[in-house]
Amino acid sequence: MSYWLNGVEGRVEALGVAPPEGSTPAKPPPALADVKAELVALVDGAISGIYSRFTRFESEYTKREDAARAFKAGGYAGDAGSWVTAFATNAGLTSQVAADLIIQQADQLRGALELLAAQRMRKYGIAAAADAAAAQALHDDIVAQAMVIAATL
Repeated sequence: MSYWLNGVEGRVEALGVAPPEGSTPAKPPPALADVKAELVALVDGAISGIYSRFTRFESEYTKREDAARAFKAGGYAGDAGSWVTAFATNAGLTSQVAADLIIQQADQLRGALELLAAQRMRKYGIAAAADAAAAQALHDDIVAQAMVIAATL
């Protein structure tokens, strides 16, 4: 027969032996602090998964954006550089259109990452939640909002 005492499962193997005083036959619910910690970790994991779609090529995106901004600042004159030209050629665009699109996408990504960061910071509300239901509801809303942001990218 299984029993729970102070968060630890025990067993009574011998017939006629009662479980210890204060034990319960059912596993007690996790402590609120443990529930909150798990929900905070899940928020971090969900948003980290979204970030990882972009951070694996972050240096490439940064160099391409820098090249596009330099080309634009130079009045779109001269050589656009390999970072812009490679994109333009393979996308069937002019260097100017490619540079403008690269800048637009970089700005959009930067804005989305800022919104994701704001959602992730809402995890501190989980830690302050009055109960497990409120913590769960906030977690669910944070993850839902993060998925909406991710869908725009």
